[in-house]
Amino acid sequence: MNAKVATSPTQLTLTVTIHISLNRIHLYRTAVLTVSIVLAAVFLEVAIRYLVRGGVLNIPAPPPARSTLWDPAHSEFGVWHHAHANEVHTRQEFSVVYRTNSIGARDVERKRDSDHSRVVVLGDSFIEGWGVSEDHRLTNLLETSTGLEHLNFGMSHFGPYQSLLVYRKLAKQYSHEGLVVGVLPLNDFWDLDYKAAQTALRYEYRFRPYLLGNYPHYERFDYREPTLRGFFRRRLYSFNAFNMLYRSLSAKEQQNVDEIAVNSGNRFPSYYYDLGEEQFNLLRYCIERMVEEAAGKRVAIVLIPVFNDFMRFRQTQQRPLTESLLGLAASHPSLRIVDLLPPMYQQTGKRQVKSYFRKHDYHWNEYGNKVASRIVEEELTGFLYEVKGPPSR
Repeated sequence: MNAKVATSPTQLTLTVTIHISLNRIHLYRTAVLTVSIVLAAVFLEVAIRYLVRGGVLNIPAPPPARSTLWDPAHSEFGVWHHAHANEVHTRQEFSVVYRTNSIGARDVERKRDSDHSRVVVLGDSFIEGWGVSEDHRLTNLLETSTGLEHLNFGMSHFGPYQSLLVYRKLAKQYSHEGLVVGVLPLNDFWDLDYKAAQTALRYEYRFRPYLLGNYPHYERFDYREPTLRGFFRRRLYSFNAFNMLYRSLSAKEQQNVDEIAVNSGNRFPSYYYDLGEEQFNLLRYCIERMVEEAAGKRVAIVLIPVFNDFMRFRQTQQRPLTESLLGLAASHPSLRIVDLLPPMYQQTGKRQVKSYFRKHDYHWNEYGNKVASRIVEEELTGFLYEVKGPPSR
């Protein structure tokens, strides 16, 4: 027999009141906890931001707001310029106006077809003309001295695979008789390395197309940042700090992305010397595809040295990268390799190679562009450029 519990109106009212009070306490505690978490997060964000800006914490700061010049999420190339951009590019040592044409190249407007001989030029920031006016960069100097149009498709943060894509998808649409491709050993092998990109917290432009597989069977892989992660990374110092901490604790071999070059003992690090077989094969593949895409047109690969390369060259003048590329060119009659390292080293008084570069930057200054253009013209005369006759009397 079940006993019935008598419940009076007073007991019911008391029970309901207790439940309401408990719910209010629970809501109050939840609200207090939520506000505390929010305030702690805000305080942490402000503190980390202050410490990073003060140079106390060495973690990635959120990238600047959207630029009218750079497009860091280009669907095909990973990064490209916005079309018809006009922006002042300012760094510690320079302030230069960057203007782009209707296709987003830092160049004057070019016709698709021309009755005159023209040269397409591909590469990264050295070819684009980092920190110098257009009149003082390599391609414009070559255009003036040779009389041939040099169509500049260079782009900062590019690697060789992106140069190949630009040639295949864009530059080939313009009539030309020759192709010049700048290769920067300092970071072009790193730009080809998907494994390095996965640990590169500081490098926003790592989200790009890559080649995965084994030579010569590679497939394109587009490394893209998840939308929500990108939202937080572009806005919160604290997100980047915790992300870096997590990577540091979880990665067995955390790559130092601030030091692109590999460990080479007591020698100056240089990818002219320290590259591996897999890295060379990626470059080799890109060059071979460019030669293929050029369909008989002459292709010149220009190797661009930086300070460490000169210092390593002083220690040992053998250059495995150059030797391997010369071997590749031997099997491709339309391919020429121009290594700027030895002639630029020889042309400076007392080997003062620092005169080619900016004080706080590894890019060429105006003098570096001038010397490089003269060497490129000399090396490619008879290959891309006509031999000049003696001056008329």
